[in-house]
Amino acid sequence: MKVLPVSILLPVLMAVGCSGLGSEPPALRCTVGDCINGTGRIGAGEVYYSGRFKDGLPEGKGALYQGGTEIYSGDFRGGQFHGSGIYRFKDGSVYRGNFQNGRFHGQGELDLDSGNSYRGQFRNGQYHGSGTFVYLDGSRYVGEFQKGHPEGKGRFESYSGALIKGEFQDGSLNGEAKVELPGEPAFTGRFENGQLKEIL
Repeated sequence: MKVLPVSILLPVLMAVGCSGLGSEPPALRCTVGDCINGTGRIGAGEVYYSGRFKDGLPEGKGALYQGGTEIYSGDFRGGQFHGSGIYRFKDGSVYRGNFQNGRFHGQGELDLDSGNSYRGQFRNGQYHGSGTFVYLDGSRYVGEFQKGHPEGKGRFESYSGALIKGEFQDGSLNGEAKVELPGEPAFTGRFENGQLKEIL
């Protein structure tokens, strides 16, 4: 599960340039506009924020940059990502969707650098609710997620055409599931921790 490495803007800006425990954090400087209650640009070193401010914190529309590259664009509230936005990870992964208090929360899309992707609901930075996880090879899980793992009713469709519908727990099949394999008769089986225990 991809974890958002920054959840609060100001600590990120304050930490840039600190090479050791004894070094002083670089001073934040407002270089353009009104960085208290208006539109401006504030930063330190290669990290800066450009956008709206309220009471000295990012509020409303804005963007966060690092090394000249935009890593986040969207809504802020109280200095945190909050509302709708796009976050770009260093490895090339991209999240598009809703944020709450600096975390993925609500409806979103996560395209991972591995080629896998997730479309669906998030809660506190994890897959949670209804969603679809698609693997690089085209296989997919469609169903319920909880705390980042398949949990509840769902179906797994493999790239080879196999289909498994059933109950998932902690990311594995548990309980009864219907299995359809290409060229074979469908059957219902009982699974424990993803292992077929008996054909019913």
